[in-house]
Amino acid sequence: MHPNPVQINNEFMTQDEINEWLDAIDRSGWVYNGATSESSIRIWRSELFHEKDMIEKLLAKLPKEWEFEVLQCFANGQTFGQNGEFHKDAEGDEYYTMLVYLSDITEHNYDFVRANTELAYDGEWGEKVQQIEPFKGRCLIFKSNIIHRGCAPTWHTDILRISLALKLRLKNLNTIKEGDENSGD
Repeated sequence: MHPNPVQINNEFMTQDEINEWLDAIDRSGWVYNGATSESSIRIWRSELFHEKDMIEKLLAKLPKEWEFEVLQCFANGQTFGQNGEFHKDAEGDEYYTMLVYLSDITEHNYDFVRANTELAYDGEWGEKVQQIEPFKGRCLIFKSNIIHRGCAPTWHTDILRISLALKLRLKNLNTIKEGDENSGD
């Protein structure tokens, strides 16, 4: 069994786990050089690939049959006016993007903050857009060839939208396809 093209787990990370990642971001620091493409607006970024033990604990929370290789791990930070551009992270069925939302965005303040992740389907730039609320502790995993973007918070708030991003490659894709004739979604 391999991941569906889009998976959402609403209570993926506890507050203690979120605090560990926020501490790791503080240790690593923010730089103002993140971007979704060469022409897009810059956003804040914190490199976290060196946090191997924390990454392993994160991957251990996924179903055992999903064997991922981690290609990148970093945090994105966005404030008002820093909407990302629609883009793909990678081509190919073996690549997935995992986002875990760390900011204090909940059902109680969402209408005030917004800051969705948008996934676009159908057509080159998508005729249908799915809005994923960036609720604290929520995990979103999707195929990296799905067009998407991270949206900034509204001007009504000073919340920094922080998403922990892991770029992944499914190690056992060929085994799954050969062993499970019903693996296609």
